[in-house]
Amino acid sequence: MKPVEFIALAGTLSVQTEKARIRTSISRAYYGAFHLVTEFLSGIGFNTGKDHDLHKPLLASKHPLAMDAARILADLYDDRRRADYRLADTAIEEQIRAMRCVELARYVESLLQQCNAEPARSEIKVAIDSYQQQMRPKT
Repeated sequence: MKPVEFIALAGTLSVQTEKARIRTSISRAYYGAFHLVTEFLSGIGFNTGKDHDLHKPLLASKHPLAMDAARILADLYDDRRRADYRLADTAIEEQIRAMRCVELARYVESLLQQCNAEPARSEIKVAIDSYQQQMRPKT
């Protein structure tokens, strides 16, 4: 399965009006973007493990495209948590919000495609490698 399939499903669900589908759309949009980021980071040699803080290495790269993707991923994560865990939060059930999450997930895909092109890819890799070294426990 490919991450964009989650985003496509999110798009299909986002145009429907049932609350459960809207919430599921938001969740799938986040997970599509999350897996795109995971693929990108793995592709440049970053061990993602089970980390849900994947926005941190992108932010640490200080590359504008990667930082935009990181901020959007963090926003999608916040909406996903609201959609999945805060059932009393009815504001998250707005169709326009679900559609916006899908747009944002697609934008993350576009940003990461640009991040994969040189020289951005090499610049991001060097910065994230440095970040990874700083995060290693000191022995």
